[in-house]
Amino acid sequence: MKRLLIILVAAVFVIVVAFAPTRRVTPEAEQPQEAQPEVHTANPDLDDIEQRLDALVVGVKPKNDTALPTSE
Repeated sequence: MKRLLIILVAAVFVIVVAFAPTRRVTPEAEQPQEAQPEVHTANPDLDDIEQRLDALVVGVKPKNDTALPTSE
């Protein structure tokens, strides 16, 4: 009786593992997210700061690189 119970538990385990849903990546998840549209404020200094922060995140130089003095 004990052997039959072990076989039954093993069979149920094999069936559950065999028919378990696999994790699939949907095509929507593979596509990169669209960039946020640029929002310009009424203050040009804030626009410059925004561009510099965006440049730090992206890793490119901002359009206007002459506004702040460098340590050279």
